Amino acid sequence: SAQDAPATSSSAKVFGGRSQYRTWSLGVNAGVIAPVVVTGGTNDYSNWDVNLGYGISLRKQLGHAFGLEGNIFRGKASGHNEKAGRPNEKFETEIQYAVDLRGVVNVATVDFIRRENAVNFFVTAGYGLTAYNPIVTANNGTVTNWKEVKEAQGINDSYVKQAYIPVGAGVKFKVSDRVSFNLAYTMNFVDGDNFDGTRANGTSKDKFSYTSAGLEFSLGSKAKPNLDWVNP
Repeated sequence: SAQDAPATSSSAKVFGGRSQYRTWSLGVNAGVIAPVVVTGGTNDYSNWDVNLGYGISLRKQLGHAFGLEGNIFRGKASGHNEKAGRPNEKFETEIQYAVDLRGVVNVATVDFIRRENAVNFFVTAGYGLTAYNPIVTANNGTVTNWKEVKEAQGINDSYVKQAYIPVGAGVKFKVSDRVSFNLAYTMNFVDGDNFDGTRANGTSKDKFSYTSAGLEFSLGSKAKPNLDWVNP
């Protein structure tokens, strides 16, 4: 009877339903975009560059371990060739937008004892649409801007549009009851072979990665705890 109760800042019941928690959050992020992914695969260019990317997200937490998140980000990707026999010297692709809907699963926490965690690991997967414009420089110095070529043909909506599948993982650190600091890595598999403006490997499709850091802000009543951090 002298045992102390577990330390927790939550007054909510563990299985009391979503209504007693804050379930919406808004995130901002920035990082680097590269035309390669950690799983490997063929690439049309032998060397890749690191470029700036930035985005925002809106998430609805549906349970202790699962949520739905909408994302939109922009940036650019580029690379160049040093191997002989490749058709083009370099490319630079402007990502006008990439918008997607993802499922977010909290897979582990560093502290399994406390009812409220301080560190969460998560994995994500979803489906989206991206619009982009490749600018390709051939080995002879000729520059082809896909957007300008389409506009010359009278096509007003001249960005290339393709579906893509984002698959990623990350970790978030609890800064306060309202704010978390997130680190994430996402591989984006494009349903097309024109992201870099070059088709050099037969039927292979293009891909790019986004490594980001950002802040996530919990929305809603201050009197309610954030469902994302409560350990059931």
